[in-house]
Amino acid sequence: MSDPSVMPRNRSRRWHPNWPLIGVVGGLAVAAVLYVLASVGLHDHRHDHASDLIVPCLLDLFVVAWFFWFGSSIGSFLNVVAWRMPRGRSINGFSACPFCAVPIRAYDNVPVFGWLNLRGRCRACRLPIAARYPIVEALVGISIMLVGVLGLYSGGENLPFSGARGQGHGPLRMPHITTEIIAINIYHIAILTGAWAFALVRVDGFRLPARLVQFFLTLAIVPMLAWPPLQQVPWQLRTEPGWDNGSHLVALFYLVTAVAAACVLARMMARYVCPGADPKLDPLGKDTARLIDLICMLTLPGIVLGWHALIAICAVSIVAAILFRNAFPSRNGYEWLMALIPAVMALHLAFWRPLAQWSLWPAVDHSPGVILAWLAAVLVLSAGLRTVVVEPPAEVLLAEGACDIAADSEPDMESADNERTSL
Repeated sequence: MSDPSVMPRNRSRRWHPNWPLIGVVGGLAVAAVLYVLASVGLHDHRHDHASDLIVPCLLDLFVVAWFFWFGSSIGSFLNVVAWRMPRGRSINGFSACPFCAVPIRAYDNVPVFGWLNLRGRCRACRLPIAARYPIVEALVGISIMLVGVLGLYSGGENLPFSGARGQGHGPLRMPHITTEIIAINIYHIAILTGAWAFALVRVDGFRLPARLVQFFLTLAIVPMLAWPPLQQVPWQLRTEPGWDNGSHLVALFYLVTAVAAACVLARMMARYVCPGADPKLDPLGKDTARLIDLICMLTLPGIVLGWHALIAICAVSIVAAILFRNAFPSRNGYEWLMALIPAVMALHLAFWRPLAQWSLWPAVDHSPGVILAWLAAVLVLSAGLRTVVVEPPAEVLLAEGACDIAADSEPDMESADNERTSL
């Protein structure tokens, strides 16, 4: 009889179902089937057969899926931007595992589903990949999907002063898409992308890189000055008779008002989210940097939506940030505020028309009392985001300064350390 200890062992690898991936795919399939059944069941069949509605419903689902894929791909790229740019690294090149630096294969780099398929681990080294990546991809994908589908696919009916109207209703609806509507929605999606980029960098605790700020502020300002119809609401409190959004001078006033509103609202919240900010006496301080970054963040929705809606975005984001901070205290109020502003901005863009028509929402032609009430809410609710920034002891600062001097004297060692850190 042979010794079992020296016998070769044939280990059969058992297949374990990937329940998270199966659950997500199954849930999406069920939602798609329910949408088709609901559309067929609720539609008036006097002029067509029920089976004729299946293809239009599938086309609707294709449009939604494409916008989500497009948005989640942008979210995947923003993960790279938020990781590399603040560290001074190039955003070019292929995605790689942060531990073993092995490039991620194309079929593993599919947003959200690639992470689920890998069960959250690198295929090469099997070390865990943070859940932050699919979460960001999903959030950015959903937000861009909402803006794209309810903006572009609706023919611009979500815009407050748009007279666009599609033909038909339900699955047979044919939106009237024009070049102007396409340009406006591309502009909205581009600025929303910038807001998400700012949020991800600040959530990681870094200052907004100057190149990133310059790029997206230029992307927000220059197109509007070049083509004023990107301005969807007037900068005044009331819509003047004969208001023309094609005037370059009016667009300039609109931009100045949006930037001024962002500065004022940021200063209103600064007492609690960055209490030590003082651009005059402490221009290089951490709280001053947080204030400047908050102004840059608020400038983006202020330019796209106008200063009226910016007040509501601040108030809603503050309330949501308070709730999230209480539920997840690992992030402070400032970080949650920055993370939630793009989400609230996306919801406002998607449902702009009904919100602007609600008399209790700060918008053009609404009562000044409503706008003052929302401003008071921003001022009062900001107290719930009180953030205490703990400065390191003086001994630590001196030690860091000594390390910096030593690093400057040995540039070759610094380069090698940076290379090892990047791997």
